[in-house]
Amino acid sequence: MRPNCKKIKDKLDSDATLAAKSDSEVASDLNAATIDVVGAVSQTDLLVWMAAGDKLKNVKAAAADSNNAVYAPCNIALILIEPSAPELDLSKADRVALVDALVAAGIFTADDKTALTALATTKKSWAQTNGMGNVRAGWVTYARSL
Repeated sequence: MRPNCKKIKDKLDSDATLAAKSDSEVASDLNAATIDVVGAVSQTDLLVWMAAGDKLKNVKAAAADSNNAVYAPCNIALILIEPSAPELDLSKADRVALVDALVAAGIFTADDKTALTALATTKKSWAQTNGMGNVRAGWVTYARSL
């Protein structure tokens, strides 16, 4: 079953370097995991990340002071490392805002945020990010004919 080859056609039309390649080369390029996609940090990875350096100590101290401007974000951060907590999904703007608030308050550093984002980042292919699975050379041939 062919996917929506219009997306492949649009990609070929927008990328002259890709369009100049053979159908097999195009399929290979579209299936190569080259795109950084930010998603969720597992609870275990988050716990290990928090335990390194002073992050956990800083969060606990700020969470204990109800007059602290980041009292609520710090308490949320502590909830996120509990065993039943969901993953921290950094593809969601409100979760990034939570981390940004903790960086702005000096609880985490900018380098801490970079490291946390790296934990949430995976490589995906153009085909995966467009919901296609693996693109086949025959699909590229068909897309060129559209």
